[in-house]
Amino acid sequence: MSRIEPLAITETAPLTGVAGTSMLRTPTGERRAENVQIGDLIVTRHHGLQPVRFIWKRTLAEAVGKDPAAAPIRIAKRAVGPMMPSGPLVLAPDQPVVVPSYLLSGIDGVGGLLKARALAGHSDDVWVDRTMDNATFYDFGFDRHEVICVSGLPVASFRPVADRLAVFDADMRDRLVRRYPQLREKRDPFPCCGYDEAGEDAYMPRAH
Repeated sequence: MSRIEPLAITETAPLTGVAGTSMLRTPTGERRAENVQIGDLIVTRHHGLQPVRFIWKRTLAEAVGKDPAAAPIRIAKRAVGPMMPSGPLVLAPDQPVVVPSYLLSGIDGVGGLLKARALAGHSDDVWVDRTMDNATFYDFGFDRHEVICVSGLPVASFRPVADRLAVFDADMRDRLVRRYPQLREKRDPFPCCGYDEAGEDAYMPRAH
């Protein structure tokens, strides 16, 4: 069993985030992702209530124009497990999702991190939705790498990693370094949220 290693240098930024209509769990109830602001408290799986420190908003249209495989992933209600998600959900294809270990090969413990794209194609309940490329997706950063509940599905928050700064444009790099000055001093100042990383072929869905 191996924990997630620091992310390697890549040519493009990972396509992560949740659609604006996704519901995030807050201390006062669920709130749409598009209505969450810096400083709002969000319920995290391991560290209770945590304030949002960083929000990255973007569409996937440009990425999809270059590669159709960059299109968003639509997940129907209960497609992953009981009440997972609790309602229809759209994720960017590289968004890490916490999937129960009994649905993953080679993963021990309570679950593992799987990219949303790996959920697609196993049933009619999860599919690549190329009509959503102009939708706005939201990535939320905290003081540490967290797991948050999005429409009933546990997903990983944004994880700033120094090795990936080069793939962002100048404005984004400046935003990240101002928000997370640790990136100037450490290659990997934000350890992963504690789950093993599952390969994209590890998913073994079963009827539920």
